Amino acid sequence: MKVGADPEFELRDEDGDLVYASNHIRDSACDERLGLDGHQATGELRPRPGHAQDVFEEIDSLLTDLADILAGKDIKVYAGSGKELALGGHIHFSGVNSSLALVEALYRCITKPLNSISETYYRQHQGYGGADDQTRGQPHGWEYRRPLSWIVTPKLTLGVLTVAEVLARAEQAHKIERIENVEDLLTHANSTEEIAIREFYKEIDSLKSKNLEEIEVLAAWKKDQTSRQPVSFNHNDFGLTQIEALCKKKRFETMNIQVCGLARERTEEKQIWLSLGIMRIIRKRKAWRSYIKVWPDEPDYKIGISHSHRQFKYFKLAARRMDYILKVLKREEEESKRET
Repeated sequence: MKVGADPEFELRDEDGDLVYASNHIRDSACDERLGLDGHQATGELRPRPGHAQDVFEEIDSLLTDLADILAGKDIKVYAGSGKELALGGHIHFSGVNSSLALVEALYRCITKPLNSISETYYRQHQGYGGADDQTRGQPHGWEYRRPLSWIVTPKLTLGVLTVAEVLARAEQAHKIERIENVEDLLTHANSTEEIAIREFYKEIDSLKSKNLEEIEVLAAWKKDQTSRQPVSFNHNDFGLTQIEALCKKKRFETMNIQVCGLARERTEEKQIWLSLGIMRIIRKRKAWRSYIKVWPDEPDYKIGISHSHRQFKYFKLAARRMDYILKVLKREEEESKRET
C-alpha cells in the first residue's frame, strides 16, 4: 500500500496579485514533478508515492526546488483553499479500497480539521471539495479529492500524509469502522506516526486565529530564497576535471561546458546555486539529496555536482547522467535555431 499526492499552490507578487505559475515553471519531461495544474495559473507538486515520510521528504525537496526557481524575484507561494483560484490537496492511494468508511474517516480526520482554519469560499463557490466530489479513480488506484492544499507548513504536511496512511492501513485490516476520533486513530499508529499525528492537531489548534491562505509557504518551511550566483570551481579537484573531459568528448565537443562543485550548506561564497531559468535535476536515492544541477542561461552550460559524486568511484556515473542532460539541452538548442 502506498500514499501519494499532488497538492496545488498559487504564486502572488509583492502586491498580492496572482502571478501565473507558467511564467516561472516549465511543465516538461525534465521537470514533471514540479509542474502546472492542468492550466497556466496554478502549480502543483507531484512527489513520488510511498510511505508518508517518503512523500513528505519529496515535498520538502520540491519546495526547495521551487524556492531556487523563485529566488530574488519577489514572488510568494500560497496554498490552503486559494485566494484567487480554488486549490486542492488530493491524496492518492494504491493497494487499498475506497470504502465509504475510509472516505468518511478521511473527512473527519483530515478535511474537516483543515477547513476549520481556512477560508473555503473559493473552493466551495467553484464546486470543489464537496460531498459530490470526494473520490476519483486513477490508474494506480484512486484519489481522495476533498482536502484543500495542506502544504502550508511542515507539520500540517507530514500530519496529513501520516493520518492518511494510518487510516488506509486500518481499512486494509478491516478496522476502519472502529476509528471515530483522534484517540481511536492513535491506537493504529506506531510511535513515530503518533508524534506526527499529535503535532498535526496541535498545529491546527495553534492556527485557529489565522487563515491558511495568508501563510507564505516557503517562509513556513524556512526555505532560503536568496539569489546566488555560480562561483568559480577549484580545478585541482580530480573528479571535476575528469567529468568535464568526458562531457567534452564526441558530440559535445562544440558545446561550452563548465563543471563546478555543488553545495547547499556552505558559506554563500562557496555555494553553487541555480540563479536563472529552470533547473534540471537528477536525484540519488533519498529525495532531498540532489547531486547534479544544470543551468543553461549562462554563456556556457554550467553543471554543479555535489562533493560525494565528484569522487573517483562515482564520477563516471555522474558523467553518464550529465551526458543525458546535455543531449536534452543540445536538442532544445537545435530546435530553437530551427524556429528562428
